[in-house]
Amino acid sequence: MPLSLSTISAMRRLVAIMVLLTAGATPLVAQETIAPQDIRVGHWVTAKGATDAEGRLQANAIEVNAPGDEQEIIGTVTGTRKADDAYVVLVVDGQPAFVGPKARLRGVDVSRLRKLKGERVSIEGYWRSPQKFSVRELEVRSKGRDRLEGRVDSVTVGPGGIELRVMGRTVIVLP
Repeated sequence: MPLSLSTISAMRRLVAIMVLLTAGATPLVAQETIAPQDIRVGHWVTAKGATDAEGRLQANAIEVNAPGDEQEIIGTVTGTRKADDAYVVLVVDGQPAFVGPKARLRGVDVSRLRKLKGERVSIEGYWRSPQKFSVRELEVRSKGRDRLEGRVDSVTVGPGGIELRVMGRTVIVLP
């Protein structure tokens, strides 16, 4: 008997929680506001704020969530290019994002992807490296705060306060 998508998703979440427990992180099952000094490597966070000129997210709100199946970036498209016959690359707040034929598009047609420079978008998918984000869903957005949702890879105290690394980007947690 084949497994349903909801069963597979629940199994992925369980595996992610087991990995966090093994790594010593405290997994959360509901969205929770947390003191910045309590954020640890392995936490899954949603950071909201504004991207500065150096590409850092100046976060004025941060929440810790249960690990998700996909990461998310909401930001501005700063560049576009065609990778090959099947893929268009959008650069969203410095992150190259590969949009292929399997991506679900909302608010934009595939023929208009290369004309999104300057537009705000939400991309959901899989962060592979600082040079590749595989987009599974793309939606054109209106004005608002930038957002990163993903796993915390490091926590340090810098000159501006607590700094997190999420998907290779620096997130400065504002007081």
